[in-house]
Amino acid sequence: MKIFERDFVEVELTRHFIERMFERVSSRVRKFDEKTLIDIVTNIVRNGMVYVSDDGRISIFTGRYMLGGVLREGRIVLRTVYTPKVDSLRFRFFAKRAVKSPWKNVLVMNLKSVRAWIRKLLE
Repeated sequence: MKIFERDFVEVELTRHFIERMFERVSSRVRKFDEKTLIDIVTNIVRNGMVYVSDDGRISIFTGRYMLGGVLREGRIVLRTVYTPKVDSLRFRFFAKRAVKSPWKNVLVMNLKSVRAWIRKLLE
């Protein structure tokens, strides 16, 4: 797959993704802002395990978070986040077929929208 041949990946975040991440992260961090969100996403995408299905869906997971999204035009569009239940069948399915993330650099593409959504979320 072409996206695995590069050492960087472009990522877009959806509004739903940001809302779900806020639910999961707000109790663990002092301040939920754009930098915190981007740092968390960058670390997960860079250090996580990646599974890509035949229909273009992608799951990236670590021990704490599992990001779900789709591949679109050479970039990852992250749609949701959930907590992996290590004993679940779905997690075991992904874990068996996943590979270590090949990306060293993660570029979040829609920063202007992310800022606006976070600002609205924190009101």
